[in-house]
Amino acid sequence: MTALTNTSITIRCPISGVPTPTATWTKGNQEITNSDRYTVQDDGSLLISEVKEEDSARYTCTADSVTGRDSASSTVRIIGK
Repeated sequence: MTALTNTSITIRCPISGVPTPTATWTKGNQEITNSDRYTVQDDGSLLISEVKEEDSARYTCTADSVTGRDSASSTVRIIGK
């Protein structure tokens, strides 16, 4: 995914299962928690507001439940206007 600085992006993480898995996100090897610019949404997607060039990275969504764990990654590239 490529986006311009100062825009908002959503990285999708389609999760399903019974019970519903919990989605967690990492940027590189650092876990992402909800903050002013990062929001893990109820459907597991990650919303990044007002992206900056330093947000360029590999993001990984991990879905965990009692039945197992699965993950998927996306590479995000932020470019200046």
